Amino acid sequence: MPEAILFTAIKVLGPVAKLLSPFVSPIRKYFEQPKVAVRLVFQHSGRRTHGMTQNNKFPPNGEAISIGDLANYNHLYELRWNFELILTNNSEITAYRLRFPEHEGIKVTIEPAFDYTFPLAPNARRVYTLTATIPYESTPAEADKVVKEGPASVLRIEYENIKGRRYYTDFYAKEKDETKKNEYGVVE
Repeated sequence: MPEAILFTAIKVLGPVAKLLSPFVSPIRKYFEQPKVAVRLVFQHSGRRTHGMTQNNKFPPNGEAISIGDLANYNHLYELRWNFELILTNNSEITAYRLRFPEHEGIKVTIEPAFDYTFPLAPNARRVYTLTATIPYESTPAEADKVVKEGPASVLRIEYENIKGRRYYTDFYAKEKDETKKNEYGVVE
């Protein structure tokens, strides 16, 4: 008896599904999300000084500062990190209009620059050079500590599906578990 009901349901629903297919497909395309995975491979880092800042308490009357005391004074630095940025489309849906939104307090340059008009095909991969720089005022020891920690904990890449719906990948650089480094979502 249950088999007869199942066969009857298939006979009835099969033609209905075929009739609805042209209407469901465009709706489904609106919600299909590309999954662009991000990976950063550290290359090198460092700091460049632009001299001591005026925010120091210098000796009175223009007395000379000994070289040994320079480490106790604040300097203005440009802290820099270089990475290999690898983007992989881990889905069967093409990612369009890739962009790299600004990250507060960090200047990021990507070489070659993102080509907004060039989509990332399913299962395709692109490799870029990412350089992050921040101005930083501190003692040399404090600047070295920040350089060692890295520039940011979260990096965001945004992209669209074929219908123009915006999505993002947040990459958590300091996450130890590789499976949790990428988080996907919809741009609101």
